Amino acid sequence: MGAPASVILGTPGGWTEEFVVEVTALQTVAYAAATNEHDPRFLSGEVACPMFATVPVRSAVRAAFAQAMPEGLPASVPRLAGEQDMHFHRPIVPGRRIRCRARFLGISPKSSGTTLAYQIETRDCDDALLNEQYMTTFLPGVRWPEEVGERAPGWAPPAGIQDAAPVARAVQRFDTDQTFRYSEASGDPSRWHLDDAVARAAGLPGIIIHGLCTMAFLGRAIADSLAGGDVLRVSRLRVRFSRPIFPGSEMTTQIWAAGESAEGRRYVCEAIRPDGERVITNGLAEVRRGT
Repeated sequence: MGAPASVILGTPGGWTEEFVVEVTALQTVAYAAATNEHDPRFLSGEVACPMFATVPVRSAVRAAFAQAMPEGLPASVPRLAGEQDMHFHRPIVPGRRIRCRARFLGISPKSSGTTLAYQIETRDCDDALLNEQYMTTFLPGVRWPEEVGERAPGWAPPAGIQDAAPVARAVQRFDTDQTFRYSEASGDPSRWHLDDAVARAAGLPGIIIHGLCTMAFLGRAIADSLAGGDVLRVSRLRVRFSRPIFPGSEMTTQIWAAGESAEGRRYVCEAIRPDGERVITNGLAEVRRGT
């Protein structure tokens, strides 16, 4: 079965054009505040928090989305966060120019829709790699006949590791206005994060927290639990967004030790709603050794 006539998908291919972005302290501070950060380095504009890396790449990501969905999507089809894999090499410093590009990797049919995969990278103007990102988006209800192109790199937690008690657990709460603040600071105006009627028309229970905002909260929980509060020590953060979570809700993060990584320690993590549904699964965090 092919995709519905109103949904046309493109052909995976090469990199988009390179976008040069000048990052300002105003942007990084706004993002830190919108994700409830408490690190004074982020709130003063000294340096950007790691998940801010998803903001300056938006033009490159939009260009890759245009490759993947050349005619766009009907309002009835939400583009939902699927998986996100962030590799943090160097922090973004406000006041400097950076270069961003992306590419549409591939199409993967699923039982309930279709997943699209992308790769994004950010470098400074001296060509030093700042971060790499792999992401998938899920189009519920969209059918596609076959797999095309490449998948984003996969990962699964070691078998049985989550049978043991977690080494750390953290509880956080999203504010009732979280999606509105995050939308403005991140540049993501998706209506199912802002308009209850639009969210329900798309088959969602109501307004949902942005996946990347959820991921920022997860990174903070890991840093506070295992990195002495320093989220810049998190060198990799990978998640699968499994269920939505809502403004005003609590989120409980559970973390299990999973051995050594090249730079420090590796952890498996997941995040759970108050009703027991898993918001984030297949979570992977790598934390650099402290100095």
